Amino acid sequence: MARESRRTKLLEPVRDFRDALYHGCGYSASMIGKPLVGIVNAAGDMNPAAQYFDRITQSIKYGVIEAGGMPVEFRMSSLCDGMSVGHFGDKYSMPWREVCAANIEAMAEAEQF
Repeated sequence: MARESRRTKLLEPVRDFRDALYHGCGYSASMIGKPLVGIVNAAGDMNPAAQYFDRITQSIKYGVIEAGGMPVEFRMSSLCDGMSVGHFGDKYSMPWREVCAANIEAMAEAEQF
């Protein structure tokens, strides 16, 4: 049995308002009815590993569309352990991982991915 999507559980006036917001973001009416798939993108210039995330994210979006979903990207900053080592910033690496996990969880629950 197919799982009922979170979108169908929304009350109709709320769903219509939310759909209007997605339409304002540039999503077509045919895309809006599809299952939402949240995609985190931590692209940035401060972390050498994160410089390619925009291209990777685009590939992921295409895959989600091909699979019948509606990709919804949200951003998160990235922290490079190597750049923060050796000074006061070194103490932020491990706590930052908790912040990232909490942010992703909050987005997924609040936006109903």
